[in-house]
Amino acid sequence: MSLGAEIIDGWTLPWPEIRVPAYQAGRVGAWELKHQFQPVLRGYFRGLQTAAENYLLTRDDRVWMSLSPVEIESLAPHIPHMRGHVVIAGLGMGLALYNAVLRPPVRRVTVLEHDPEVITLFDAIRGPEWPSPDRFTIARADALIWRSAEPVDYLYADIWDKIGAPEAAADTRARCRNLRPKAAGYWGMEANFGSFLARSRRKPPVTRPQFRAWARALGVPITAYDNRAWRERIPDVATQLIFGGSPSLNVRASG
Repeated sequence: MSLGAEIIDGWTLPWPEIRVPAYQAGRVGAWELKHQFQPVLRGYFRGLQTAAENYLLTRDDRVWMSLSPVEIESLAPHIPHMRGHVVIAGLGMGLALYNAVLRPPVRRVTVLEHDPEVITLFDAIRGPEWPSPDRFTIARADALIWRSAEPVDYLYADIWDKIGAPEAAADTRARCRNLRPKAAGYWGMEANFGSFLARSRRKPPVTRPQFRAWARALGVPITAYDNRAWRERIPDVATQLIFGGSPSLNVRASG
């Protein structure tokens, strides 16, 4: 079978590799974690990769999260910014939570999840190797209106099923107004940045002035992301969006 591209093997991104905990399939109400065999999947920054096993979190057959290379790679730039008190909007499979609590600079993590079935399912699907629960709290709450009793050092928002969802920036802005985090990021923000550059008719390489123009328009405290390694990867996301197509990359599961 010709895939039209070389298959990538191994981690080559400029951020620490995402740690993936063990999961087991399960179902609670309309939510289900399914196990699938998918030998080749496309990444978020990189192309086709071997990915023999994948788990998909679905609700009524609509995929909300997975362990595809898209999911893992898109989380990688955000984890290094997590420190102190981290608030994560959206529990999902707990992949962001797991990697956050493994970081020594993170004092504790508060996860906001409005759906009680997701919280119940999370307890059923996660393996025994998770860090002690005294490092994190899962609060049943609406992330758009929840307020923190203590300062928030970093906010990560991930509640959408599509990369570059048009409401993602506005939703994250609203959370920042409530929580006033020192720094923040959200899932798919690289795709939003790429769209901003395309609308502005700006071509690579991505420059610091371009980042600052986007940051002003965005209204989210993303200054910590302003580094060459991250900026250089923005065009790669646009490339994968083009080659991946709608079924492969614009939703949480590829293939």
